[in-house]
Amino acid sequence: MSITTPVADNIGYALYQDPSLATAFGNTGNSRVLVLFNTFLSFTQTKTVSVHGQLTPGQTGHSVGNYLSTLTVSAQAQPYSLFGSPPDCGTTGGTTLAPTTFQAHLLLNPACTVSAAPLDFGTVGALTGHNATSNIAVTCTRSAAYSIALNGGTVTNTVANRQMRLGAGPNTVSYQLYRDAGRTLVWGNTAGNVVGGTGNGLAQSVPVYGRVPPQAAKPTGTYEDTVTATVTY
Repeated sequence: MSITTPVADNIGYALYQDPSLATAFGNTGNSRVLVLFNTFLSFTQTKTVSVHGQLTPGQTGHSVGNYLSTLTVSAQAQPYSLFGSPPDCGTTGGTTLAPTTFQAHLLLNPACTVSAAPLDFGTVGALTGHNATSNIAVTCTRSAAYSIALNGGTVTNTVANRQMRLGAGPNTVSYQLYRDAGRTLVWGNTAGNVVGGTGNGLAQSVPVYGRVPPQAAKPTGTYEDTVTATVTY
């Protein structure tokens, strides 16, 4: 099945005669389906032939969109005796019926996963100003637009006043997260301060720039905050 927009892409699939997907459904040899009608009956007969489809396993990295494939159904009528061998519909001598068509269709919607590495400012002796960088890994369906938001953390839950806390006590250290290496664009969770991108079917690394600004001395120990990254697509 294929699409032309937003980009040209193809997804493989196969058709089968049986629900166990063991016998291919095609247009040559045993891949054809034999349908028997009783010609001794005077009324019109209708038979239903089921077509079972399966996407080719292991396909990744495809673009979002509507995938279509048009298949042609051809048939040939030939006399057949129950005491004889089934006819080979690929040979001449029968009556070829007018072909018809049907479509195989798949809508591939965007999907994303996200993971993040810790942002470690290291071990310092004084809060004189320290920078650190981490990365968020985003994997989205190809051509899927996405945006990443970072909340204000568990200590303050305020983007403009992010804090790391020492244990469960009152001591905190101020810090901030940015979208740019120059650390001028705060990374938050409202329109205008999130980071956007377009998926390519692979993991994309998005840098997070952190800064602890100069501030008054604090008690020694490990200061932490937990920030939630949310991907919208």
